[in-house]
Amino acid sequence: MYDTIGSAETREVGAQALRTRGTLVKLGVHGPARWEDTPVYFKKLTLTGSDAFGVQQVGGRRQHAIAHFLELSQAGRVDLTPLLAHTFGLDNWDAAFEALADRATSGAIKVAFDRGRVRA
Repeated sequence: MYDTIGSAETREVGAQALRTRGTLVKLGVHGPARWEDTPVYFKKLTLTGSDAFGVQQVGGRRQHAIAHFLELSQAGRVDLTPLLAHTFGLDNWDAAFEALADRATSGAIKVAFDRGRVRA
């Protein structure tokens, strides 16, 4: 299982959802936090990290992983629309931060600003 957020809550959910002897790969960086880690002990889980921002070889080309990602997304080979829950105009920045602050109500996962948009 991959934890792309890296918060205490997502680590707890991941550890609880995994099968015995499963592996939780922490990709997201969320800062220091305490979390309920007893499932790691009782279920004999493996917790590991991954540096997703190194140099990678894709299609015979070696370059930074972010450069590969940007090229793939610009070419339309990666569909990012499911990740983006909300888009706001820059003049509506306060609503964007409210959506992030109250994710339980808004359902926000990722929020972006669209410079060309006036209102969200």
